[in-house]
Amino acid sequence: MKRNLKILENSFEIIQYYMPHTDFVLQENKLSYFENMQAICHWHDDIELIRITRGQMNFYVNGSTYLMKENTGLIVNSKQFHYGYSEQGGDCDFLCILIHPTLFNPSSDIYKYFVKPIIDNNKIEALYLRANHPTENNILSRLDDLVSSYHDEANTVSKELFCTSIIYDLWSTYYRIIQSQFDLSEITINNDLIIQKKMTSFIYQNYMHQLTLNDIAVSGNVCRSKCCKLFKHFVKQSPIDFLNFYRLEMSKNLLKKTPLSITQIAMNCGFNHLSYFSKMFWQKNNCSPKEYRKRDSQNKYPTTTDTCIKKPNSI
Repeated sequence: MKRNLKILENSFEIIQYYMPHTDFVLQENKLSYFENMQAICHWHDDIELIRITRGQMNFYVNGSTYLMKENTGLIVNSKQFHYGYSEQGGDCDFLCILIHPTLFNPSSDIYKYFVKPIIDNNKIEALYLRANHPTENNILSRLDDLVSSYHDEANTVSKELFCTSIIYDLWSTYYRIIQSQFDLSEITINNDLIIQKKMTSFIYQNYMHQLTLNDIAVSGNVCRSKCCKLFKHFVKQSPIDFLNFYRLEMSKNLLKKTPLSITQIAMNCGFNHLSYFSKMFWQKNNCSPKEYRKRDSQNKYPTTTDTCIKKPNSI
């Protein structure tokens, strides 16, 4: 079961809500569900809560790396660049809970005074949760309660209401912690984060074209040096490495889901030369594009000749 993040042109992840009347998602994931045990760097409006149930992984948020081990957790604030990955290649089981701010009713005073000051403050990126810290462990315990309630088949009628009450209680504890660490009286804007979102959005929209470092920098209205510095800080890659990483991710989707030839896929993903594409693909995936397509059990398309090359739509 491989999981592909559904990401729009601006690196904004599309969230699918599982309960019809409540804006939160609960996923029980393994890192091995993701290609190469690494998710694509992305962001979304939802507040993301991670709880490690087995193993460990690294989690990257806006330039900071958190080593997350069993029985630890992380709360990632809204609109932050983030992704999880395995540094040593080991698998990791984890819960991922996504809470959209609208769950707190944007027209309410609860939202105005206790939610908006947090999600609009770019200084608040993530909160690491430790089991040996009583207040933080309270949040971890409430996450476990949320999972139990979510799976309670005997309580289908009021399940959403009960889960929402747990989220409100959880948020109350989270707010107290954040209030003790940050000044919530001012809204803090991170201009570098805004510029980074513009540049990554430009890559997601134009990866199929020939792009230079200068093109990426211009999209953020910064010099090339500043562009490189921001990419290193926010996504731990150079702009060109990030571009090629995304191109390779898109090529894997095409290899699995379309009958296009490997040459067509290379060109559709912005690679001028098949040999360069094949070399980079091998370096990243330890197999050739042809081998990757062959071993993917979901792929049922025959290959085609190299005609009628068509640029794919942006995702």
